[in-house]
Amino acid sequence: MNLLAQAQELPRQPGCYLLRDKGKRVLYVGKAVRLRDRVRTYFQGPVREPKVAALRRLTESIEVILTATEAEALLLEETLIKQHRPKYNVLLRDDKHYPYLRLADEPFPRLEIVRQRRSDSARYFGPYPGGGAVHETLRLMARLFPMRTCSDQKFKTVDRPCLLYHIKRCPAPCVGLISKDDYQQTVTQAANLLEGRHEDVMRALRQEMNAAAQETRYEAAAQARDRLRALEEVTASQTVVVAEGREADVFSLAHSRQLAVVDVLLVRHGKMTGRKRYTFQIPEAEKPAVVLAAAMRTHYGKEVPARTVWMSELPEGIAELRSWVRERRQGPVSVSVPSRGDGRRMVQMAGKNASEGLRQEEGSSERAEAALAQIADALSLSVPPRRIEAYDISNTQGTLSVAAMTVAEEGVIRPSHYRQFSIRTVTGPDDFASLQEAVSRRMGRLDDRRDTSFRDRPDLLLIDGGKGQVAAVAETLAALHQEVAVVGLAKREEWLYLPQSPEPIVLARHDLGLQLLQQLRDEAHRFANTAHGSRRSRAMMSSWLDSVAGIGPKRKRMLLKTFGSPRKIQAASVEDLIQAGLPAKLAVLLKEAKDGVQG
Repeated sequence: MNLLAQAQELPRQPGCYLLRDKGKRVLYVGKAVRLRDRVRTYFQGPVREPKVAALRRLTESIEVILTATEAEALLLEETLIKQHRPKYNVLLRDDKHYPYLRLADEPFPRLEIVRQRRSDSARYFGPYPGGGAVHETLRLMARLFPMRTCSDQKFKTVDRPCLLYHIKRCPAPCVGLISKDDYQQTVTQAANLLEGRHEDVMRALRQEMNAAAQETRYEAAAQARDRLRALEEVTASQTVVVAEGREADVFSLAHSRQLAVVDVLLVRHGKMTGRKRYTFQIPEAEKPAVVLAAAMRTHYGKEVPARTVWMSELPEGIAELRSWVRERRQGPVSVSVPSRGDGRRMVQMAGKNASEGLRQEEGSSERAEAALAQIADALSLSVPPRRIEAYDISNTQGTLSVAAMTVAEEGVIRPSHYRQFSIRTVTGPDDFASLQEAVSRRMGRLDDRRDTSFRDRPDLLLIDGGKGQVAAVAETLAALHQEVAVVGLAKREEWLYLPQSPEPIVLARHDLGLQLLQQLRDEAHRFANTAHGSRRSRAMMSSWLDSVAGIGPKRKRMLLKTFGSPRKIQAASVEDLIQAGLPAKLAVLLKEAKDGVQG
């Protein structure tokens, strides 16, 4: 059955479709209100778009997934795109995790920087455009609303205030110098400020200052006054950019042939409170409306929509997106292209930001392309390596060996694709055999449908080492019948070694290709050492548990299930251990053993 005939047999129901090539790789993921009507447009009539022509030429099979509603199809489409990363979809290009500030739901929480939002009861603020922005926000919050910054373990074990208390950057809840209610009042004000509610915070501080003065609590009144003045200084430079009280998200797009940048300006209470940026890799000649639809799905996948959404142009599938954002907000949302006034001015401002972002991204892309071209030339590869994987081994005199795999795609380091292997079959300090085990296990997972990093085939393996290490890996690849290029990068001279080549390749230190390989090799070394250190710590703490008489396998499992890790068991008090189910005498013994290990 040809593809048009297959498409005409599809149901007229909502769902998602996947177009696959000969190798069963997904070329394109789409959604449709009526699958039959949408899919058959790819395989009938004249071709007007380059993308459709390519899909008609390369598609070998069609797979569909039915959903109950259009909204479900929209969400499923986004999930499938992230899972398969099809060549002809608009893809979020930079898969790094932007930082958030996290405020836990507990009596004395701290503001901490995290890279991912978890499904827990904590409050998250962000994401912030980079580390500098989030650290600057933390410094501001420490000045306005001091909270603890220490780790949970230190918070539970200290017995006197630290330096931050004496410089008025922490109220010392660890030793009871602030009540739970007063601390929570500070937490509430900090959260309101992070959400852009400056007026609410200043109103609360004025009330707090006046109430403390009337009750002759002059020190508390002075503290509230100082916070109020500091906050007034911070907000004085902010001017009302749109009508007072307006809440809006402003989307604008800048794009080139294969890159697109969408900037989203956030307006809250009439003031611009932040900006988010999304960079996409796009098929050639992709329509801006398609990219803006992808940007809306990406942004509102995590953020709650504002009441007003202003856009440089309406996205593709606007009816479904309008329905979805209203559902996300649980209220009315206006999505429009403003032609005048504040909205038009804000869209133009977002456009200028997006254009600058595109200029920066194109510079990075050109540098990455040049680096890959230089690597291909130096190693005599037929095409630049799209995906490079680097490997390194870390152990302590041959024990607890760990292999690290770090990844660069299209010349960009991809931390979310890093993986580690605990070496199982090698005894003693044998890096050659450890590398062989790691590469063998990695290549054995090319058909892993659950893990994108393992499923993506490498074009080049970079080994931290010289001739011996490279020869060992090449031997393993040959035994597995895998044709993948291999190169070694030795630390001392920074020379490159190829299998079956007696002489090293020497590149200039300023060579962009060499610099990319060095960066990826150094990341593998760092990641391997970190993974090995964690494994060593777990083993040490686990053996500490085993050394305490009365802690057998059953109680060990119970403690690990209750506290989560040996480190958290170490931090637990005697009362915590008793509450977890240990007899009082055994809890005291365990505490004494812990203090002996720490001492």
